[in-house]
Amino acid sequence: LLSALSELPQLERIRMSSIELTDIPDGLFDLMSKNRKVCRHLHVPLQSGDDNVLRRMNRPYTAGEFADFVRHARERIPDVAITTDIMVGFPGETIDEFENSYALAKSLKFSRMHVFRYSRRPGTAASELEDDVSDFEKDRRSRQLIELGKELSRAFAESFIGKPVSV
Repeated sequence: LLSALSELPQLERIRMSSIELTDIPDGLFDLMSKNRKVCRHLHVPLQSGDDNVLRRMNRPYTAGEFADFVRHARERIPDVAITTDIMVGFPGETIDEFENSYALAKSLKFSRMHVFRYSRRPGTAASELEDDVSDFEKDRRSRQLIELGKELSRAFAESFIGKPVSV
């Protein structure tokens, strides 16, 4: 679809929105690295950088698999922007599990992070779990990740200083 869209002369730029790690098709990296119309940007929700939390969220990947994906994308797509969503305070999230998320986010150097606090949503499987992380702790964790996100975003932007880019 992206390849076909890029053939339309009236489209100058194509940017995908959020895509799940498990839905990324073979060939996407090649298309993004070679086709000037397809923006070198992937927004892939991590949600948590801890395998125990990911399991409780019923996510179909591990933190290691997510990290491998990011590294592979960066090897194949020059200057790719990788953005993500990270949740703090999911039911049962310990300080150590949060620290795993923080460490993974820092090591993967996302170009932008959307940080949000867990809140109960009726009808979801998680709504049946005890929301045992205090609002104070959710706020603290959120602020910590938001600050990291600002640092990472600034570093990504600064990596383009002196390089001609189309915006």
